[in-house]
Amino acid sequence: MSVDKKTKRGVKSIRNWLIGVDTSVLYLMRGGKPMKKIIAIILVITMLACNSVNAASFVQDKKVELNNEHMKDYNNSSVKWKFDEKSSVLSFSGCEKLEKVDVGQIKNQVRYIVLADDIKEISSGSLSGYFNLSKVTILGDVVATGNAFYLDTPRTLELAGRCENLGEMISSDMAPFPKIVLINNNKYYEEKDRMLLTKDGKELVLFYGGESLKVPDTVEKIDSYACYQLGNLSDVKLNGKLKEIGDYAFYHTGISTLKLKNNIQIIGEQAFAGNNIKTVKFNKKIKLIGKYCFDDNLLRKVYLRSNPKIEEGAFPKDAVIQYSKKVKNRGSVAELEYRVKTKKLYVVANKIKKASGYQIVVTQKSNKLKKKFNTQKGELNKKLKLNLKYQVKEGVIKVNSKNSIYVKVRPYFGKKNNKKYGKWSIKYKVPVYL
Repeated sequence: MSVDKKTKRGVKSIRNWLIGVDTSVLYLMRGGKPMKKIIAIILVITMLACNSVNAASFVQDKKVELNNEHMKDYNNSSVKWKFDEKSSVLSFSGCEKLEKVDVGQIKNQVRYIVLADDIKEISSGSLSGYFNLSKVTILGDVVATGNAFYLDTPRTLELAGRCENLGEMISSDMAPFPKIVLINNNKYYEEKDRMLLTKDGKELVLFYGGESLKVPDTVEKIDSYACYQLGNLSDVKLNGKLKEIGDYAFYHTGISTLKLKNNIQIIGEQAFAGNNIKTVKFNKKIKLIGKYCFDDNLLRKVYLRSNPKIEEGAFPKDAVIQYSKKVKNRGSVAELEYRVKTKKLYVVANKIKKASGYQIVVTQKSNKLKKKFNTQKGELNKKLKLNLKYQVKEGVIKVNSKNSIYVKVRPYFGKKNNKKYGKWSIKYKVPVYL
């Protein structure tokens, strides 16, 4: 919009009038001839001022209607947001699942975000892009489904309730770790030695970082993402009461040595992925080893003493799984070794001295062990497509099946009709899909 010289002079006169300097304008305002021009000038000034006002002046109690897909996710509700320009506080409410919301030009002004207690889920990236963000307050119980902040992690995170997957929500390779503050008499958590624990002390929710972690004796579960991406964490001491380690609990840390205690039953998906672990020994009580649990490690030897459920990719391709459940027989034992890369199962024959050979039973059904063959006969199980190669001291099974197989073995002594058999080992479940 162009403004002529007379209009500019009028604008100046009005400005001077506002500060009590130009008395001539007062005369004009009392009804002089130039009154019409003055009114026009006032209108021009008003229009220019409206164009320059910050958008924050108009966002109070504004509702942002989401697209149809999000509307469906939200059960046809819409998120409400409000910005207080004086305090730089942005608040969200009115939805169960918070996803990224376009708040326009005020984004760089936001210093403080508050999430109302009706928000139950915080999605990945929902609070990213607030470059000047210093504090976030979460007033309700929430579940995080990814990193909410990316590189824009606030310096302080206030929690009034419970936050599931807290470590994933705030963790980043590049962003600093926030200070966790418990507010409103948080009934779920307590802080101790750079750790966030449940009130009863049974769950380790979050470790704030450092080179060494000693899990308290009261802890029975390490939550998912508790030590997520803590690259400087190299020394971890687990306690004897620990039963469960959650998904991604020690994902991409600096652990090189791992000693699992006797009571551990469940280890979640990628719990120890991306470390420098070379050897791991499992106890008799282990029930589940999750997907890609030890992926991207230096793992070469795995010791099993039972038959846990081993999910896809739990161990690296170069790993050797040794089934070391020992069955005493004439002062010695029989063992099996499964090599993940070649999918070969070895009968470690030299563990039993003076044995003439080994009888092996293989099936894909845990309750029906039917097929029997001796290593020196080289019998072929055509149904399972197992190729048996044998040596004097070692039997080898090449597993071509895509499904797990069940194997048990026992030694025999003597030849032909004079054979005497030793005791059967337990039924080993070999997860050939690894």
